Amino acid sequence: MVEVVSNVCIEALSSKKKIMVAGNGGSAADAQHFAAELLGKFYINRPSLAAIALTTDTSTITATGNDFSFDLVFSRQLEGLGQEGDVFIGISTSGNAFAHRTSNLFSDRKNTLRISIMNTAIILAGGFGTRLQSVVSDVPKPMAPINGLPFLSYILNSLSFYNISKVILSVGYKHDVIQNYFGELWKNIGITYALETIPLGTGGAINLALTYTNEPQVFVLNGDTFFDINFFDLAVCHKEKHAGITVAVKEVINKGRYGSIAIQDDQKIISFSEKQNDQSGLINGGIYALDTHFYEGIKAKEGSFSLEKDVLELAVSTNLIYAFKSDGYFIDIGIPEDYLKAQVDFKSLVK
Repeated sequence: MVEVVSNVCIEALSSKKKIMVAGNGGSAADAQHFAAELLGKFYINRPSLAAIALTTDTSTITATGNDFSFDLVFSRQLEGLGQEGDVFIGISTSGNAFAHRTSNLFSDRKNTLRISIMNTAIILAGGFGTRLQSVVSDVPKPMAPINGLPFLSYILNSLSFYNISKVILSVGYKHDVIQNYFGELWKNIGITYALETIPLGTGGAINLALTYTNEPQVFVLNGDTFFDINFFDLAVCHKEKHAGITVAVKEVINKGRYGSIAIQDDQKIISFSEKQNDQSGLINGGIYALDTHFYEGIKAKEGSFSLEKDVLELAVSTNLIYAFKSDGYFIDIGIPEDYLKAQVDFKSLVK
């Protein structure tokens, strides 16, 4: 992560752009120190580098707070001072300060680079795709072609947008098709393969994939689901809640196919329900932020087991499983009807 941020800053400064840094409370001093080192010479005598510590002086805070909201203290300064190509760094020791959340206000802007505070993802790509074999029979389900490209490539592109630098692909059925196509590098993502020699289920596949990383938190994604979420915000939510598992959820009109999730006002998940009716409600979007030590402690067994039944439902009793709501585009290509729908949707929704 340090290397990624450093490279982004170097590219900006080399292009005559500037770096803007912000922090509130004790982190304000960190922001000022960071900017001062760029303006000074540090270890070598060199030209001053363009850096600004956004102000937290009383007059600016009260003026912005009175006119708008205290949460907009830094975003108002960014709008006035920032130009295309500039870099904004929000420093927050707790991960819960408005300096840290300021960049969320810019997340939907074109060409905005987001760097997630978690940089490793596991993608579950080992399923057989039995229900899809009437329309796709010669490749594993994540490789099902959508407008000439494998479905999995759209997922990887989404992760690449957030500068997630490492992906562990959990593969099994026809794994060579996936490995031959993606190799060990896709755009800015290094790819490692966790090969299931026997079917391990979703829970066992994650268990195997975790042996390929030492990261304390990882993202986990289903390889047959596309959910257009903000991974930066998911990571922040996960850390703010001190969650063991955070589930990306989506409100849908017809939840009958998926089952539903009940949550409290603080977004804590209190139950998972089986597929029952066609009413509206929250569903599991197939993307998770996962604390690896929590997972190791709560998993019910080794070998083959289900994430959904043997981990998530058990995690409810720990009070450490939370929901992250997103209204982003969602599709599960597990049945022919939705696979054909994706062919149409992705022409306009996914670039």
